[in-house]
Amino acid sequence: MKKIFILILVLLFVFPFGSTTKADQSSIFVNRLPYSVNTIFADNGTILVGTKNGLYVSKDNGKTFSSFNKGLSDYNITGIARVSNNIFVGTKEGGLYFGSLDSNMWNSLSDRVDCPTVTSISSEGNSIYVTSICSGFYVSFDGGKTWISRNGGLPTLKTTTFIKTPSGRCFLGTDRYGLFYSDNLGESCSWITAFKDYSITSISYLGDLVFLGTNTGLFSSPINNVNFKKLEFIGGNPYITKVLNASNRIFVAVRSVGLYISLDGSTFFKIFDDEIVSPTAIFFDTSTNFLYIGDESGGLYKIDISKPFLLVPPVINLGNIKKGESVQFKITFLNAGLTKLSGSIGAPSFIKPSYQNFTDNSTITFVLNTTNLDADKYNIPLKFSYNNSFAVSYVSFNVVQQTTTLKLVIDSNVSYINNSKFILDSPPFIDPKTNRTLVPIRFISEAFGADVQWDGISRVVTVSLNNRVVKLQIGNNQALVDDKFVPLEQPPVIVKGRTFVPIRFIAETFGADVQWDGTTKTITITYKP
Repeated sequence: MKKIFILILVLLFVFPFGSTTKADQSSIFVNRLPYSVNTIFADNGTILVGTKNGLYVSKDNGKTFSSFNKGLSDYNITGIARVSNNIFVGTKEGGLYFGSLDSNMWNSLSDRVDCPTVTSISSEGNSIYVTSICSGFYVSFDGGKTWISRNGGLPTLKTTTFIKTPSGRCFLGTDRYGLFYSDNLGESCSWITAFKDYSITSISYLGDLVFLGTNTGLFSSPINNVNFKKLEFIGGNPYITKVLNASNRIFVAVRSVGLYISLDGSTFFKIFDDEIVSPTAIFFDTSTNFLYIGDESGGLYKIDISKPFLLVPPVINLGNIKKGESVQFKITFLNAGLTKLSGSIGAPSFIKPSYQNFTDNSTITFVLNTTNLDADKYNIPLKFSYNNSFAVSYVSFNVVQQTTTLKLVIDSNVSYINNSKFILDSPPFIDPKTNRTLVPIRFISEAFGADVQWDGISRVVTVSLNNRVVKLQIGNNQALVDDKFVPLEQPPVIVKGRTFVPIRFIAETFGADVQWDGTTKTITITYKP
């Protein structure tokens, strides 16, 4: 049989990325807060973390934190944003506040934003956007001096999250009423339904796509032609706590599942799954290129996007492979960092890459040869070393021992391979002079998966299988097996243009079992590669 080559293109699709390098994992932990993290703000070493029970501030890159809650009537922090030197803080039951790191206390804005339950705060230039659960959406165009509600067209005032895309289109999420959009926030602003009936937890964008985190999964749609579809890279109905664009990479925090990244909005990788189990907040500091992640246990982490960051699938599942077969698969090496990536591949001898080195976005073909592997289950690590770090993919497969059974009947043209019927040009026969059974060598050998070559000048047939090479010459009572001469009970002969050899020699030379039924004159050959 010819070798079967299976081409599996691994383009980092639903396979999640298992983890980054061990070096990266040991360095991403920043600190641990005493409560679950709700929201984060960071700028050039100054970090504010809002938790379920208080606001904490660090001015030394997260080494130490101190609480900063004076003036707050509620310590459950739901949002943080900054405009100039003013910081705006939202709470679950105490409304909106403003202040600065140099001030001694927070000042309430309840007289301007009339709702105790603020669900999110974001800013762009001098504009501040606030969503609330009881009085809808507010915007300030003058750094927080004056506030205007923009709720036209909404069927509810339970707003949860807001984003303004680069095209100018704005999206507003609600609790249980879905998503709405508007192309302006002026007096004529009127929200149009984009996606019904879902509770929206977070919104972001990448290129011309908008991404929607909900309490039952992640959805995406073209920004200017709203048609949302669920992204099934996780499966089930996961709770998306945050979606964020960081340097044209989409990060997705999934409650009780982990953190994901995508470079194109369609292929997602799970990262740091050994460290970050239940992320609840993400923030990107453009001044340092640090992505900060907070989790349910109060852990604060960071990823340095400026460094190379290799994305490879954690598992490449090749399924069942017949022993002796070669299987091809491909891995595309993606770099989520902002600087160039280059590395080398470490693999066992039976998995050979087409190149030993890789760079950003290179695709390399690997060939897995099972000839010398036992029939068993395998989970083989491939180590990718790059820029003083490393990542690992595991190649998972089962080597299966396939039995080939041939049945031939003396003087009959009908034969069977694993119950499949074949018609022979010339049937097997018993030589009356030697009383030896002779069979067509090409049919038998190719049924085993061997390669058969014929040299008409020297009248030599060569059979190659599993690193064994057998040469037989017509009329010669010696065969050459792996360069050693072996005597034959009867030399090969040609009958009607076909080469015939003694059945037991060719079968047993390649490790097959031969059974003879004298009553039916049936030969049964069983071959296990």
